[in-house]
Amino acid sequence: MKVKMKQKKDNLDSVDLLTSILVKYPEVGTIKIDPIRNVLILVFIVSGITSSEISENLKKQLVSCLETFHFLKNIQSKILDIRYNCYEDLTLLEISRDIDTLDSIEIGLTINFLKEFFKDHLISEQNGFFEDGNLSIQDEDIGKILENVRFMPKNKIIAFREKGRVMVFNS
Repeated sequence: MKVKMKQKKDNLDSVDLLTSILVKYPEVGTIKIDPIRNVLILVFIVSGITSSEISENLKKQLVSCLETFHFLKNIQSKILDIRYNCYEDLTLLEISRDIDTLDSIEIGLTINFLKEFFKDHLISEQNGFFEDGNLSIQDEDIGKILENVRFMPKNKIIAFREKGRVMVFNS
């Protein structure tokens, strides 16, 4: 009985993490946890920019930015993977980071970098859930939940936004 309750709590922390990130950051289209690689995957949608040249430039600049952040925080990341798929009028950008060394500040830094790089081309669902005063509380919450998730077994979970709602599924 205790094992089932522990698994349920572990799953709830993972769901809380994904939901909190989606609610705080409307720029994140989809978010996944890959328990086999122990990775958090953030997926962004960019409209009107489909050139692989621009995407390679973004990749170099973002990796440089995150490596500098890791250096300053004395973090040795295990996984930092940036992939993109260009389609007719959209680009899907997928950023994978190991959960062991990821923190909430890095998530915010990554999203702010993408907003600055892509400007109006980064697709975002404007939901207005939080006012500026509550965003720092949300950062702290994400950090605490990330700490909990870091030390527990995880299920493969995916979360995304649909018509203003956050949908979370085991996959």
